Amino acid sequence: MAALIGALAWLGAPAWVAFVPWAAPTAAMVGRALLRPTPAAVTDDDDDSWPGFVIEYALIGEERPRSAVTRVVAGIVFGAPVAWAVALFAILTLAGIA
Repeated sequence: MAALIGALAWLGAPAWVAFVPWAAPTAAMVGRALLRPTPAAVTDDDDDSWPGFVIEYALIGEERPRSAVTRVVAGIVFGAPVAWAVALFAILTLAGIA
């Protein structure tokens, strides 16, 4: 993410364009945390995703949802890095690397 923002700035892109790689995924994660407040649940099912549990735990909470303000703050702090990591992990999985 930082490399993409740096490359856009180096290429002379307007500041708002260089800001989009951070702002768009952050807004998406904040929206997800607010609109889908399903808390993380620990199960014995091997099909459940460990990264999915961690994301739900960090953004929403465990057993019962955190307050909306706390979910917004968590989405702002963790939003873009989590979204980029999920995208990267999905690409690596599809490529058979991860």
